[in-house]
Amino acid sequence: MSDTVLLKVSGLTKSFGGVEAVRDCSFSVQEGSITGLIGSNGAGKSTTVNLISGFHKPDRGSVRFADEEMVGHSPDQIAARGMIRTFQTTREWGSLTVMENMLVAAPSRGRDSVWRSLFTPRAIARSDREDRRTARSILGEIGLLGLRDHRAGELSGGQKRLLEFARIMMARPRLALLDEPLAGVNPVLAERIDHAVGYLRSSGITLLIIEHNLGFVEAVCDTAVVMALGTAIATGHMDELRKSPAVVDAYLGVATVA
Repeated sequence: MSDTVLLKVSGLTKSFGGVEAVRDCSFSVQEGSITGLIGSNGAGKSTTVNLISGFHKPDRGSVRFADEEMVGHSPDQIAARGMIRTFQTTREWGSLTVMENMLVAAPSRGRDSVWRSLFTPRAIARSDREDRRTARSILGEIGLLGLRDHRAGELSGGQKRLLEFARIMMARPRLALLDEPLAGVNPVLAERIDHAVGYLRSSGITLLIIEHNLGFVEAVCDTAVVMALGTAIATGHMDELRKSPAVVDAYLGVATVA
């Protein structure tokens, strides 16, 4: 884990219909770290991630990623800069095979221009072979290689989640925002997701994870940010956070915000 701050959230605020979903929320994520974003239902976690990733525009506040302001950029522009996210419900190309889903996620490299492809067919073919080798390696690591020719829509919920992680590895972002990766996953696949999270990190990807499973957060996260009533009330390792009266109150539904 580096001392470099990769993501800095400052004073994020967002209201919907007069209800403040996120209020003056501030925290940071260090490059190379796994950071948990935790809190009770309605604490503002998903809205915060939507604001960070460009799916909502904040009423005020700043999101700096790799020292560049992200507020005002669209989700695809933010993704192009190296920050991508998942959702609570997986979003795969159901009619495509697992391998085809992987190739869609690959950086464009030699295929980024139709005009260029007219003049460099060998480079395009070589790039495609390299992408397929990379995809097979990732699918093997994640436990999906045997399903590479299956349509993604036929996978189980847990397998779709693993494919989502595999596609993140294929895309090679600097930062991935994971929204409840263990939601609806059986215990056996949960172990494989735990392994996949470690693989993402070892690949050099920084992670910010929304998760309700505190055992998982404690096992994989370097630090956790606790949200309550739309704002970040504490940051630290789970051992420290369990001793914080404000955190205990937040999980009991009575948040004490300093």
